[in-house]
Amino acid sequence: MPRSLFERGDFAEMAADEGYPAAREPDGVTLIRDISYRKGAESKDRAAYLLDVVTSTQTGAAPRPMVVFAHGGGLNAGAKDDETQVNTNLAIALAQRGYLVLNINHRLVSDMPHPAQAQDIAAAVRWAIDHGHAHGGDPRRIALGGFSSGGCLAALLAADRRYLREAGVDAERIRAVFAVSGFFDLHHLSQPFLVRKFIVEPAFGARSGVWETASPSAFAGSHRPPTLLLSAAEDRSASPQSAALCVRLKFNPPRATARDSTSRSAAEE
Repeated sequence: MPRSLFERGDFAEMAADEGYPAAREPDGVTLIRDISYRKGAESKDRAAYLLDVVTSTQTGAAPRPMVVFAHGGGLNAGAKDDETQVNTNLAIALAQRGYLVLNINHRLVSDMPHPAQAQDIAAAVRWAIDHGHAHGGDPRRIALGGFSSGGCLAALLAADRRYLREAGVDAERIRAVFAVSGFFDLHHLSQPFLVRKFIVEPAFGARSGVWETASPSAFAGSHRPPTLLLSAAEDRSASPQSAALCVRLKFNPPRATARDSTSRSAAEE
């Protein structure tokens, strides 16, 4: 459900213009909603620390690799189960392919600015290690993923290990990271005035030093796990960020063709 006035207006406009995307059929999938993953932490948003567990109903399978997936929304909007269907549909698709997916909420910047969101993702990983096995998950094989701002968070945690360490997580448990239409360089993202004033500064403040340490592109060391970056072919804001991060990881992204529906660039260390 929408968690901000901005979302209510934005989603209403989307429904009027295009209609909401169809929900994916959860064939062969169990979806357990609204499990609390962080106890004792304060938030004025009652949905901030909730996750959905999405997994296959197939029995007898070996423990499944787990995906901790964060929604988009510029860190100031969005939810795991919002009307866009993006997050739930992706979680169902991954579960149907053998993954156990934790589709999570996190605090929005109206509640607490950065690094609260990164800390929440790390807490969700801690929950996955402690409780994922009860749902058939393998705590030794965890991937981080996210859409838009969630992709930024996933990439940041995979690269800057302090958030996982603070949550008591061995970073070696993170075996892969993927981002869909993510942003990774806050300096570049903040160039348009409206983006800087309504997304970057509310979340990260006006200090460029914080932007640097919160940008996944600043951490391109060999410790980064295998990384997959995806963006829509017509996404003029996210696609250049994915391509630039690939360059920093010393990989050249493939050229898109007219027939490509998506632009993919993979970086594996």
